[in-house]
Amino acid sequence: MGGVGGTPSGVRGPASGSAGIGGRAVLGWCFYDFANSPFSTLIVTAGYSQYFQEVVATGNRSALLWGIATSASTLAAAVLSPWLGAVADQTASKMRFLRAFTLACAAFTMTLALVGSGDVGAGMLLFVAANATLTAATSLNNAFLSEITPASRHGRVSAYGFGLGYLGGLLATAAVIPWAGGSLSTPQGAATFRWIFPITAAWLLAFSLPTFAWVRERPGSGAQTGASGTWGTGWRRIGSTLRELRRFRNLALFLCAYFLFIDGVDTIFSFGSRVARDRYEFDQRLIFLLFIFSNFVAAVGTTALGFVTDRVGPHRVIGWALAGVLGLLAAVALGSHPAVFWGAALALGCLLGAIQSAARALMARLSPPERQAEFFGFFSLTGRMGAAIGPIAFGALWSPQAPWRAIGFLMGLIGTGLWLLRRVDVEHGEREARSA
Repeated sequence: MGGVGGTPSGVRGPASGSAGIGGRAVLGWCFYDFANSPFSTLIVTAGYSQYFQEVVATGNRSALLWGIATSASTLAAAVLSPWLGAVADQTASKMRFLRAFTLACAAFTMTLALVGSGDVGAGMLLFVAANATLTAATSLNNAFLSEITPASRHGRVSAYGFGLGYLGGLLATAAVIPWAGGSLSTPQGAATFRWIFPITAAWLLAFSLPTFAWVRERPGSGAQTGASGTWGTGWRRIGSTLRELRRFRNLALFLCAYFLFIDGVDTIFSFGSRVARDRYEFDQRLIFLLFIFSNFVAAVGTTALGFVTDRVGPHRVIGWALAGVLGLLAAVALGSHPAVFWGAALALGCLLGAIQSAARALMARLSPPERQAEFFGFFSLTGRMGAAIGPIAFGALWSPQAPWRAIGFLMGLIGTGLWLLRRVDVEHGEREARSA
């Protein structure tokens, strides 16, 4: 990975003078995915999600309440991320904010261990705070992509990050299995299970250190570190960017497509364990084993597809992967044998990772070089606003006896996103970004 940072002639890359270019900077950047991915598995998908719905908020409304909490966290991140990105760009403070929001997420995640049966309000608020702060931090880390590697390698470097992230999710899930084996229906089992949350927080802090140490920020030409009025200026700059989006027609079209298909992707992550338990009768330990195997397959597959992304373009990879997801969702809705879900889950892990990795690479290509944090903030805004819809709708529609209602809704979202994506002209969009 030491040669990833080089810029071939004729290819737009990071501006000269970037302090963070090089193999160590790439590795440090990728380590943030390794650090934060266990949060997705052990908090959002299979850990706290399961704990909340079986211990904290029991009964028929537990899925709906979890959907509300997930959507509220995405809305909070949607409001926060663009403003934070605008301020970070203007003050050359992406790394400072990245550290602060990572620490905040770790603190909120650790306190999830204090949530017990019936603590619905506290359990929802703490999760909203943890998920929103990590989403904002991840958006800031994403904005470093164009500073650490040239555009010709965005696909593979983004895939390195996601591949390492899946590996982190795999190792962290394997590490917490001793605490996940008991029954959540007993007080002792629930108390043991809660140790997963501080372990996740400690993992995030420990493996973020290489990012903090090795990734260096390149001061922007308009940086005004410490300038008065910066916080208010952040909102004004967001308003200006929204008005300017009509100049970035292909970026705006991509964000509309992303709004739809990432809503489906995030909902799959949020309710995968619920479908496994309700429809396919997986127990708690089997769900964790499934996520270990799916993370391993996803780590290998996503990394390999990163090279394909650089060869054929992220636009095509996203389209192919979305078409595959539609087929797999249909199989899950129609099937009932556990082997169907095992096969679909393993394939989905690979495809969903490729979609997210390629989308990040495509966003870096379509964004103006000097405003990456701000535009990645809008990328996060779009994804979070979209992801606020799916979980609530899925939670309200889900029934093990009639899975087509909820899964068909997801297929509609993803299919419409794929239709819009095919209308994006990437080459023209890159020219729009360079001329900004």
